[in-house]
Amino acid sequence: SACIALIVMIYVQLIFGAIMRHTGSGLAIYDFPKMAGEWWPVFNQELLARINRWRFNEGYDPVEMVQVAYHLLHRIGAAIVVLGVCIVNLVGLKCSLPNRVKIVRTILTIDLLIAVQVTLGIMTVLTQKSPVTTSLHVVTGAATLGLSFLLLLRVLPVREREA
Repeated sequence: SACIALIVMIYVQLIFGAIMRHTGSGLAIYDFPKMAGEWWPVFNQELLARINRWRFNEGYDPVEMVQVAYHLLHRIGAAIVVLGVCIVNLVGLKCSLPNRVKIVRTILTIDLLIAVQVTLGIMTVLTQKSPVTTSLHVVTGAATLGLSFLLLLRVLPVREREA
């Protein structure tokens, strides 16, 4: 089901975010929408040198290429989650279940949370990890996972929920 796939996508994205956060990779790519000045960076020593020059000028410790990769994985994961939400919209908004109104409201709330989450992710980079923005980004990610699980519960047939 699209709901289960979305839950898995969001869960994996939260893991990518935690890896990024706990390895100090949050500003390994310091700009947006570009990445170290490139639309799609070539992972080489020149890229790493450019990133570390920026980090030095801003007073941050240098990073290694693996940290840049972690950051990029989190950005790619965000795009995949947005795609997953679009699929849930296509499938879910056509449903004809008895509790359709609750399902549609839940989907629209997920849409809102995803829009807020992407904005907070961008702002986390642009504000150089402002504590408030970064914390809101983490909380909104968790709320999105919870709401996606609620959506799954709402679309499951009653006999499966009772089991």
